[in-house]
Amino acid sequence: MQPPTHIALCHQLDDLQQLSGHFADKDFYCELNELRLKLTEEKLNLVVVGLFKRGKSSLVNALLGKDLAPVAVTPLTTVVTSFEYTPGSPHAIIYYKGGQSREEDIDQVVQYISEEENPANIKKVEAVRILHPAIPLLRMVTLIDTPGLGSAFVYNTESTREFIPKMDAALFVLSADLPISQADVDFLEELRSSVPEIIFVLNKKDILEEKDLERLLTHDRKILLEKELIRPEASILSVSARLARMGQRGASGIEGLLSHIHQQMETEKDALLQEVFVKRYGWLYSRLEVQLQLKLQALRTPVNELELKQKRLREAIILLHSQKEEFYNTIRGETHMMQGSIAHAVEEDARGLQQELRQRLEVHKEKLKDPALFQSVQTEFNHLILDRFERRWNELEQQIKKKFGSLLAGYGQRSRSFLNELILHLSSLMGISFDIIAGRFDLDTYSSSYLSVKGASIVSGRLSPFARLLPASKRQNQLQHRLIHHYDAVVVQNASSVIYDLQYRIQESFRKFSTDLESRLKDLVDNMDRLIAETLATKRSHQELVENEIRDVEGRLKKLQNMTIQHI
Repeated sequence: MQPPTHIALCHQLDDLQQLSGHFADKDFYCELNELRLKLTEEKLNLVVVGLFKRGKSSLVNALLGKDLAPVAVTPLTTVVTSFEYTPGSPHAIIYYKGGQSREEDIDQVVQYISEEENPANIKKVEAVRILHPAIPLLRMVTLIDTPGLGSAFVYNTESTREFIPKMDAALFVLSADLPISQADVDFLEELRSSVPEIIFVLNKKDILEEKDLERLLTHDRKILLEKELIRPEASILSVSARLARMGQRGASGIEGLLSHIHQQMETEKDALLQEVFVKRYGWLYSRLEVQLQLKLQALRTPVNELELKQKRLREAIILLHSQKEEFYNTIRGETHMMQGSIAHAVEEDARGLQQELRQRLEVHKEKLKDPALFQSVQTEFNHLILDRFERRWNELEQQIKKKFGSLLAGYGQRSRSFLNELILHLSSLMGISFDIIAGRFDLDTYSSSYLSVKGASIVSGRLSPFARLLPASKRQNQLQHRLIHHYDAVVVQNASSVIYDLQYRIQESFRKFSTDLESRLKDLVDNMDRLIAETLATKRSHQELVENEIRDVEGRLKKLQNMTIQHI
């Protein structure tokens, strides 16, 4: 029996569906039905993620107790693959990007999800579901295998990143054959903002001696704690999928992992389901609000204007396809130049700061003779360096965002460019600002860079016994030289951090922007076209129907806004 909270949440979805009428698009109803099913079945998506060659598919098979996920020496999984419970016979369902699907025997799945038999996903497979009746884990969760990040196949990384919003909990796989990497940390930062629960697993424990395994686990956990990516009370569970496959499940650690998953899913299930609901309900609400606003604006627009908008929208879609590569190449080239100018500007700042510190040292050289004053000079220099780089970092962030917006605006002003067409229609039909496009380049991507005055050798005011025998002027020069060397290194260290951070975030923000422009804006344009076509049909039939529909849509919008205030 469903808990009362889940029943109440299902009622909210019913209210949302009732308000949507026939105005929402297919994605809205798919998401709504998927969320309702999740609440009804109380089953979460547990997604196995990590960098390539961590043994994710082997781990999936070990958890299932059956070899259902294909494994290979080379990066194999190219398509998100889910493993689900069914009361019927084992089978697989292949979903294609065009919307079609087909049922297959499980042993035929490899031809759809392997790089060797489906290179670059030339078969256009959207997803694969493998259903089985005799696996206990699948009665509790839907287990999902994803392509590994960081392989030579970029589309594998993209398909995993696109699936992040569907992750209710993640099984993040590290490996005993190498320590946690910066790429692991970067991906975890991306997951942390979207995935409510992350369980950490270290695979391939059998390749290390016990003491080396403990040393690696301690190291990896220390990194995760420093980055605040793991809770202090949580642990990294070590397993060996290979030993499990050889029948040594007791030594493999798999049973302990299964027990941990069961405990986590049981104790956290209600809280996780509610967190997932709030996040995905918010997406549904926003989507429906946009759909209703679009419809209302279209209904209020005269027929001749709508016909013109429809024509130009369809032209914009054609332009989107024909100019896409040229647009991306143009903007990509500009972002590369931007990255170069960032490095040049920060390096110039660093040289100027090094010179300024030398001048300040000359002013303070008398203080260096007193150990207490010596420490105050270092404190002053440390604050100066951190403050100068912090302010410059923030200034450059704002400059980058503004520069990218200017790049897009310049491209958008070119007549007959698809961006020009999009800007015109977003503004005239919906009153949507151009910022909806430019604002997607927001540098909101995590990197591990930070400012610090540590890392270079610490300088003290004490000299060695040998140095004390030198004349006072020589001792003074030696101490100054050590300070100059120290702060030169600190300045270079922080300049490198700023350059790396901004260059990396420019690159990742462009990737995110490109994905968003190609998918979400195209969805918006397609939906606008559909709504215009439907509205034109209504307007041409009878004006009274138009007035009735305007009142209907206005009422739905008002109820939607009131409903949000009451329940969320």
